[in-house]
Amino acid sequence: MKRHYLLLILSLGLLTFLISSCEIDETKTNQGQVFVELRDTSGVAITGARISVDGVQTASITPDTLRQVAVGDRTISATKPGYEPSSGVVNIQEDQTASLTLVAQDAPYGALELVDAPDGTALIIDNSEYSVVPPRLVDVGVGTWSVSAYLAGNITNAPARWNIILAPRDTVRINAQFSPIAEGTNAGSLAHVFTLPSDLDSSIYRLQDYRGKIVLLSFFFYLCNPCLAEFPHIQEVYADPQYAGRLEVFGVDAVDGWPLLARYKEDHPTLGLQFPLLWNQDQSLRTIHYEVASCPTNILIDPTGMIRYRWFGVAEGELRGAIEALIAEFDTQD
Repeated sequence: MKRHYLLLILSLGLLTFLISSCEIDETKTNQGQVFVELRDTSGVAITGARISVDGVQTASITPDTLRQVAVGDRTISATKPGYEPSSGVVNIQEDQTASLTLVAQDAPYGALELVDAPDGTALIIDNSEYSVVPPRLVDVGVGTWSVSAYLAGNITNAPARWNIILAPRDTVRINAQFSPIAEGTNAGSLAHVFTLPSDLDSSIYRLQDYRGKIVLLSFFFYLCNPCLAEFPHIQEVYADPQYAGRLEVFGVDAVDGWPLLARYKEDHPTLGLQFPLLWNQDQSLRTIHYEVASCPTNILIDPTGMIRYRWFGVAEGELRGAIEALIAEFDTQD
């Protein structure tokens, strides 16, 4: 009798284990995808238009599939010089792929003129390189554009970014000035520029496209526990509306292979990271250009392209203080 009773208890325990171990995982991602394309009024595809979600510019250009988009109604817009901006609302559903075709009309042209710009100056319009001097006069569609300029081996003197409003047949002149400075790894040095793929569907980011903004580079790797502890308050700073349009944040994984980087946000959902994570395959940023000996290492670059702060771990208050000091400094120079 005791044996049967013991067997019954064991059987019930095993059944409970099996039931509990087979529970369906109903973890919500609260994210979906949307394929965005842009066409002209005759139906011809327009490639290379910059895509924004709810007014926030992404690194993607048309046509492309935006991943990790929050569920709900989202306003998607696309802009490209030569065309009127186009936008539409799409409903993003969890783990589903929506599709949105935008239509853009040809825009009347205005022009941007770079005054006294040295040969080799790159004109950056909405974070995309549009022209390299010469020529110094560039036709651009009417509208509002965020414009900066970059010259290799130089900082871009303040102001380093201009918000330009072009009406038909307007010509707006930009006096972009530069100062040569040695590249290095510490405060006071020119930050090494790069072109790197991100975890956001391998979208490409170039540091030189962000002249005129404050940029934080946060070096990390998958198994770095201090990085995990630090990322939430970096995300808080990144998402703060008072820094919108003034600050960019890039996590730089210079240790792991692509598979670990690509799943980092998925494996650490509680971090809530929204900024791009970049992959430096040959590890040259860590080993040569920024000499990162341990992680986390945080490097804050000012709007001219100069390194201003270098920390290992950084507290939220310390980071905010440095950002606000730079904003105050460059607001007085504009």
